[in-house]
Amino acid sequence: MTGISYSHTSQRRKRSSPQPQTASLLSQLDIFFFCVAILLALFVLPFVVGGRHPAGYAVLSIAGIMACVAWIMRVMRQEQISWTVGPGEFFLALGLIVGSVQLCTLSEDLMRGFSQHLYDILPAYSGGTWSLGLWGTLSVNPSETYVGLSILLAQGVLAIIVYQFARSIQAIERILYIVVAAALILSLHGLIQFVGHIGNNFDIATVSFHREGGIVKSMFRNRNDFAGFLAIAIGPVLWCICRCKKKGIRGRRTRLSPKRIGSQGKPVNHQINGLQLALGLGILSTICLTVFLSLSRGGSIALVVGSILGCGMLMRTGHVQPKLGFSLLAALSIIVIALQISGMAQVSARAETLFDSQQFEKTFGRQEVWRAACQTISAFPLLGTGIGTHGDISPMTMPSTDLTHFVHAENSYLNLAVETGFIGLGITLIVLFVALAAAATVYCKGSSQEQVIAAAIFTGLVAGMVHAIGHFNWYVPAITTLMVVLGTCGIRIAEKYALWLPSWNIPVPRVLSVVVVGVAMVLLGLLASEHISAALVEPQWDEAVKQSRLLASEQRKVIRSEAALSLEITKSHDSDQAVQQAIEEKLHALVVQRKHVLSGLNKRILLLEDVVAVQPNHANAWAELATARCEHFGLSRQLKGEQVTLVDLRQAALSGGFKSRDTFEAWLSANTGDDLNDLHQAYQAAKRAVVASPFQGEAWCVLANLAFLETFEPQLPQRCLAQALIVRPHSGTVLFEAARQAELDGDVEQAVAYQRECFHISSEHRTMILNLLRTKISAPEAMTMLTPDLAGLRAIDSVWSLQSTAEDMRSVREHRLKEVLAAAEAARTPEQASQRCTLYCEASNLFRTLGEIKQASLAMDAAIKANPSHYGARLTCVDLAILLDDPDTAKQHIDWLLLRRPDASAVKSRLNQLRKLRVRLASEPTQSVSPHNDPHADSGVRQQ
Repeated sequence: MTGISYSHTSQRRKRSSPQPQTASLLSQLDIFFFCVAILLALFVLPFVVGGRHPAGYAVLSIAGIMACVAWIMRVMRQEQISWTVGPGEFFLALGLIVGSVQLCTLSEDLMRGFSQHLYDILPAYSGGTWSLGLWGTLSVNPSETYVGLSILLAQGVLAIIVYQFARSIQAIERILYIVVAAALILSLHGLIQFVGHIGNNFDIATVSFHREGGIVKSMFRNRNDFAGFLAIAIGPVLWCICRCKKKGIRGRRTRLSPKRIGSQGKPVNHQINGLQLALGLGILSTICLTVFLSLSRGGSIALVVGSILGCGMLMRTGHVQPKLGFSLLAALSIIVIALQISGMAQVSARAETLFDSQQFEKTFGRQEVWRAACQTISAFPLLGTGIGTHGDISPMTMPSTDLTHFVHAENSYLNLAVETGFIGLGITLIVLFVALAAAATVYCKGSSQEQVIAAAIFTGLVAGMVHAIGHFNWYVPAITTLMVVLGTCGIRIAEKYALWLPSWNIPVPRVLSVVVVGVAMVLLGLLASEHISAALVEPQWDEAVKQSRLLASEQRKVIRSEAALSLEITKSHDSDQAVQQAIEEKLHALVVQRKHVLSGLNKRILLLEDVVAVQPNHANAWAELATARCEHFGLSRQLKGEQVTLVDLRQAALSGGFKSRDTFEAWLSANTGDDLNDLHQAYQAAKRAVVASPFQGEAWCVLANLAFLETFEPQLPQRCLAQALIVRPHSGTVLFEAARQAELDGDVEQAVAYQRECFHISSEHRTMILNLLRTKISAPEAMTMLTPDLAGLRAIDSVWSLQSTAEDMRSVREHRLKEVLAAAEAARTPEQASQRCTLYCEASNLFRTLGEIKQASLAMDAAIKANPSHYGARLTCVDLAILLDDPDTAKQHIDWLLLRRPDASAVKSRLNQLRKLRVRLASEPTQSVSPHNDPHADSGVRQQ
């Protein structure tokens, strides 16, 4: 009895000693830090532009650090430490090897072995008297590949730590709860935006070049990213609905055990709480409604596929009973009713375009992107062009897209093959297959609780794979991280059922474990600091991009003002003092415009310098800076009244008239003064751009213009422009510079060919080309030379109408009228009614300019038929009816106008004109039929 009493006393003392409390505290700390890591990766990351931002990369790196801290906390409380080695370490090592090989500097023989076409498409990089060296990496943009590799490292570390912690159903369920919470909060935020018509996404990045209205996308930059994340989360949401509570162990959940509970296919001893079911159905309905309102076709398809697959799997195991099936049907009915109230028309119209191949290609061009990706894959089949480099390499094989730049291939499989080759794509597909097979194994062999979890994981992964067919969702860190974590949980839970999965428990010394994980933490910390620095200057980059487009528009206005003023000076007479004063005022206004543009250029240069100071390998920023410096040089010279242009300086340098570089530099300094600094900085920036990535077409153009600052080699400008044409064959800037170089070389035919192509594909350079041609050829000759489309005809009409007579412009306007009527006839869908009305109004104006008033009136009738509520069209109809002596038609339209705006001065003036018309017609002999109502008149608008 004494021994027994002592034993019990001893046990009580042990329980009351501080050592177990410390262990308990450490146990709670490791779980705490692990939950923080999962919250950062799965909850916070989606709210940082879906992770597609340097701040998102930083959040992901910090999540990896928190996961490492969690492991260290676990190591500190355990006496015997063992590391479970699974397939994750192997796959992570393969991915890091592929990315590292892409970043390593290789010999020329190895480069040609891995990527035999790379040197073929970079003939100017190391040829001739040049100081750029030899391109030595498989990645065509190493800085982007470095960022992609850092993301992969953070996700890999997170997945490995998740594999160590996800040893119990309770740990995996915590992860699923976080996924459901993130999906619900994102959905609610998106709906609030949609209902409240709030344009601001409340995210940390202001994306100046991306605007979408009338859709739901919450914090994400793209609605497809948003819908893709929610589609993957549909599996955990179904788990939340059907999650069963096991009986017999006082409500506690068990750790994973090889022992099965229940028979295959039919779970036993489970129950679904009514409140849990109601909450789950509410979450499901909210997410489905949000995805449909996002108008993402791929996301909606993935959601439907995931929902059907998940419900089917749960029905097979008996978790979805008829009563629950009716509940799901009721939830879908609520979604349909909500869509009928707001948004069904948009959803239906968006869904119809999925099967309209003509509309599909016309509006988006996804098939062209896929074809271009296939061409790139055939040229770089083994290891691709580098992680994150699709935007750099794709313009080589893409058709013209003007200002639209496809950064990704709109297909995750093709995008991955472009950037990592068939090796990288094969590794990814194997990883997905292993994760799906593991989840399927648990679904077939696991307990009731494990089956529901396996169905959730399997459903989420399949939804992500389906969405990847039509979108680059694997390149959205929030989505890939979610798939990685779900896949890791699926592999971990299948460890005891799938004997084919490799898994070893290796004893690890405590010190060694802490050191290895500490090294990973330091590496992730360094990457996080770099991402944070990049995030701090990202607003400057966005503002610089916005500034470039605004300044391009302002510069086009300056060019038009210069052309109009030059024409006015040519037509003016010196004796007319009033005209001269007006010209002086316009000259002053032109100078003010130029100064405004120069001020904007200064601001843009400062923004770009801030970006490259923090990110010295930002190729796009260096290229933009080089172009801005050149523009600054030219504009400041204009404001100073200097006549010597950059082209004149280059031609003088290459003419061979200087005995030495010192003589040339002295002459150059004397002719440019302080502006020479702009040229030197532009040249250095362009070199930095092509050294960072040789696929910067605009930087090659700057080098072609400024290579004389380094060498007198006469063929270097041509080689630089030829290089620019290889890497950016459809760039307006490249084609414009190539046309100018061909003209300097005396190849008029080639210059015209480049101008024609540039005119067709670049709206930014259209005005510049016309301004160069307007003093050399007539409008009909320009039309013959450029073979313009409707937009080009409008531009030609606008430019030449200032200096040509109506008769000279007649052929151009007749051709334009023909194109306008053809476009109006093609716009026949209900969604194009407003566009059709605008086109018929344009046709009416052209008919009127050509003197065909009756045809103009018929065109306006067609415009009113397309859009009966168009106020301006009604006013024009009144004017035309008065010209045609048709008071009845004029009165009909005036009555409509009076009902809308009875006090409008425009309507009152037309009422006076109508009264005068009636008086005049009453004083004239009565005619049997008014001209407008002639029964023998044409019933339709005449096609020219």
